[in-house]
Amino acid sequence: MQSETTKIRPVFDASTCEKGKPSLSHCLFKGINLIELVPIVIDRFRTYPIGLSGDIEKAFLMMSVTNQDREFLRFFCPCDEELVYRHCRVVLGVSCSPFLLNASILYLVDNSPPEFHDMVEKLKGSFYVDNCLTGVNDPCDQASFIERT
Repeated sequence: MQSETTKIRPVFDASTCEKGKPSLSHCLFKGINLIELVPIVIDRFRTYPIGLSGDIEKAFLMMSVTNQDREFLRFFCPCDEELVYRHCRVVLGVSCSPFLLNASILYLVDNSPPEFHDMVEKLKGSFYVDNCLTGVNDPCDQASFIERT
C-alpha cells in the first residue's frame, strides 16, 4: 500500500475516443518521428572510448502549458465528475509530448551562451527525448564535461 505522500505521475491515454469522434492525440501535430534518432544517437555514442549517459530528471514536469492551451487538457476524476481539472504541465500519454520536449531541449541548446559552444555541438545530436548518450576521449575530458553540463 502506498502512503499519502507517495508521488505519482499518471499517464493519460489521449488516443481514446468515442465512436466517430477524434481523440486528443489524433487532433495534435505529433512532430517528427523521434524513434529514427535512436540508431544515430547510439552509433555516435559507440565512437567514444568513454561513454556518458544521463537523463533530465522530471523533464516533462518542467514544461508548462500556456493558459489558453490548458482548456484543451481538461479531465475529471470518475469519483467526482462535477470537478474538472486542467493540466498545467505537458501531459504524459499525449502523442506530441516527446516532440515538445525534444524541441524545447534543442531550443535551449541552440540558445546557450557562446562559451559552451563545444559542449552544445556535442549535445545537439545526443538526445532521445530526455535521455542523453555521448562520450569523451579521455578521463580529463570526462570530469570537465560532467561539471560543465
